[in-house]
Amino acid sequence: MKRSIHVILVFALVLGVLLLWTPHVEAIGYTPPSMPDPTAVSSVAGGALTSEVVGVPALPGTKILEGGQYSPLGYKDWQAQFGGSGLKISMLEAKTTAKLCFPFPTYRFKWDGRVSQWDGSKWVPLKTTFSTNPEGLANWACATGTEKGTYALIIWYYGPIESVMSAEPT
Repeated sequence: MKRSIHVILVFALVLGVLLLWTPHVEAIGYTPPSMPDPTAVSSVAGGALTSEVVGVPALPGTKILEGGQYSPLGYKDWQAQFGGSGLKISMLEAKTTAKLCFPFPTYRFKWDGRVSQWDGSKWVPLKTTFSTNPEGLANWACATGTEKGTYALIIWYYGPIESVMSAEPT
């Protein structure tokens, strides 16, 4: 009897030490990198050009889907979305174009898109080229704007449909 009590006490002591001994984990706040604003540069050195960053809720040609996501008009629900803020271009001199660039860090991760211009009734896709910033970190989607107006990057996912995993084992 004395031996079994001794074994139980030793087992309880070892179990208690194991339960109390845990690695120290400290949570450190993670701040995701902020996405740069889209940019516009005149094709003529010193050419007059005024651009204003426009948040997605203020972009023309948007509709709100269930869940509060904004969708561009002219696309089926959930088919496309805005890639971030848009640009409103004004004071573009005659016979001058503007190079419009939008950050697109998810490009080549099964995402594609086009810089598009709002024509008053729908988003019209423009010929879009893709490049990286000087550090080679973020991808950019760029197009040429030929007139004043509102521009935005419209993106879509073309990869396989990702299934939602259940928390319950099957």
